Amino acid sequence: MLGFLFGRAVGTLPPTPMEAARLSRTQSDLQATDQELRTRLDALELACAGMWRILKSQGFTDDELAKAIVEADEADGRRDGKIELRIENCPHCGRRMLTRSGSRCAWCGAQIVRKPF
Repeated sequence: MLGFLFGRAVGTLPPTPMEAARLSRTQSDLQATDQELRTRLDALELACAGMWRILKSQGFTDDELAKAIVEADEADGRRDGKIELRIENCPHCGRRMLTRSGSRCAWCGAQIVRKPF
């Protein structure tokens, strides 16, 4: 009986043409985003491998790298395998920034200079 009343909610009725088109666009968007993330991950892996080769040629050891990774992980107060990016306050007007990636404050319009890490 629930299928009759709530067919779309439980997936028993096929999508309408409009729903099918929206689902297709959503799937295409997700595939494009997935590909962009995979490409970015590949580039980051290559960059890290290249930097490690340079550092190793300068005499750094795998143990030093492991220690530096743990220190970077713990810098945000938690050892959880990721770096938490915190939203900061604008250094000009003091208001909370609306995004982590913006180059200008949405409140006062001041240019924001961000540290790379």
